Amino acid sequence: MVNLEKIQEAIKPVLQKYSVILIDMVIRGERGRKVVEIFVDNYSGITTDLCAEISRDVALVFDNEDLINGNYTLNISSPGLNRPLKYPLQYHKHIGYLLEISLMDGDQLKKVQGNLKAVNLETITLTDQTQTDYQIKFSDIIKAIVKTPW
Repeated sequence: MVNLEKIQEAIKPVLQKYSVILIDMVIRGERGRKVVEIFVDNYSGITTDLCAEISRDVALVFDNEDLINGNYTLNISSPGLNRPLKYPLQYHKHIGYLLEISLMDGDQLKKVQGNLKAVNLETITLTDQTQTDYQIKFSDIIKAIVKTPW
């Protein structure tokens, strides 16, 4: 069985070396046919060259520490638009984009949709179609996704 926490701890120095944060990690498949997907992000953007460099270093860690039994395929990439925003640094890159935010309002789940107008240390500001601004604390966000126009 694969220990995700052990893997995350082992690759932390690689992620720090390239100034990226771990957004998500997915391991799927069976023994000998595993696929390891690691999604990373940063302030300046994730390039294919950066992913290749990170991939080489992570593969060395996996092999040296025997973290994955058998053969595996390693994929390093940015989270893409289909993954929810998890960390404040991800929001900065989406200023001007349409977001859908799920949050609790009392005991009710509420959804707010609007263009991301501003981001600070504790909150984001969305502007909806009626030009109403909503200031939302990061701590209140349950899920945030970028809505694509297509």
